[in-house]
Amino acid sequence: AMLASDGDTAVYLIYSYARICSMERKVAAETGIDPSEVVARVAMSMSLSKSRPTEWDLAMTVIKFPEFLDRAMGDLRPHHLCKYAYDLSVAFAKFYA
Repeated sequence: AMLASDGDTAVYLIYSYARICSMERKVAAETGIDPSEVVARVAMSMSLSKSRPTEWDLAMTVIKFPEFLDRAMGDLRPHHLCKYAYDLSVAFAKFYA
C-alpha cells in the first residue's frame, strides 16, 4: 500500500525525517544551541562500542552512505539511495526506541 506508514514506503521515510527534525527543534529550544553543534560536541566525546548494538548498527549504517552513493552513480540507478534512506530510517528507529 502506497500510503502505509510502516515498511519500505515514502510515508515511512517522511515520518522518520519529520521525527528527526522535531528532535532537532527540541534540542535547539532546550539548549539554545544549534543541533549540528550539539552533534559535533557529542561525536567528539563519544566512543562507539559493539556492546551497544543499536548505536553500533546506526553508526555502521551511516558510514555506508558513500558505498550506496557510488553504487547509485555507477549503475545510474538512484533507487540505491532510497534503499539506503530506508535502512538508515530503520536503524535510527531502533536506536531511538
